[in-house]
Amino acid sequence: RWLFPFDRDYTRNYYKFYGDDGKTTLNFTLMYKNERFEYFDLTDEFDAQMIHQRYYIGDDNNTKYTFTIILPNKNIKLLDVEKKLKTIIDYSLVIH
Repeated sequence: RWLFPFDRDYTRNYYKFYGDDGKTTLNFTLMYKNERFEYFDLTDEFDAQMIHQRYYIGDDNNTKYTFTIILPNKNIKLLDVEKKLKTIIDYSLVIH
């Protein structure tokens, strides 16, 4: 279960999604939540922003997962952000 569950009443199909290829997808379905999330401004490192949404399994709240959402800044392609992330991950694997 989500730490902050989404309300189905706020799910809408009228959003636009702009792909890296320049195509626009209309009626894109998104959930909406007005809540405080863990937010990270990664502009300096990745030209992106990131939030975390916690997810728990079981009644004990001990088994936790984090859903990480990375949103590229305006006019930045997701592929460029992915390349920067991959460089960091590859480097950290070599160091350890």
